[in-house]
Amino acid sequence: MGNQTAIKPFEITFDSESEVLHVDILRLETEAEVHAMWAEIKSTYEGKKLRNTLVNLSKSKQKKMSGAARKAFREYEDYLNTLDWTAFVISNPVVRMLVKATIAGLKREEGNISFFKTEPEALDWLANKIPGRVEGI
Repeated sequence: MGNQTAIKPFEITFDSESEVLHVDILRLETEAEVHAMWAEIKSTYEGKKLRNTLVNLSKSKQKKMSGAARKAFREYEDYLNTLDWTAFVISNPVVRMLVKATIAGLKREEGNISFFKTEPEALDWLANKIPGRVEGI
């Protein structure tokens, strides 16, 4: 058997300049993957006052999620409410519908969440949510 490297189902980076946490999700199929993602998000946000998040699902081909993975997401509902603004980048209409349905089941203000087809649109929206910044500049 050849060497096979497991591809991480998500990537998390924090851009200090824009103060935005980038969460790029390829897939989240298991409970363990969901918990690993949230652990990394929480660790990255530790000590930061502003919690603006860009979740990019544009590379995800996933059309469904296991019941255990969905249940794992619900365990982070309280933590989700500590996030300030969240922009989702989703080009696939099926994935967009699934994410909207998932969010509708959470207790989160919809005004703090927006959906975009491209990352530049999402970053512009988030940039205008930084306190002291004038919209459109």
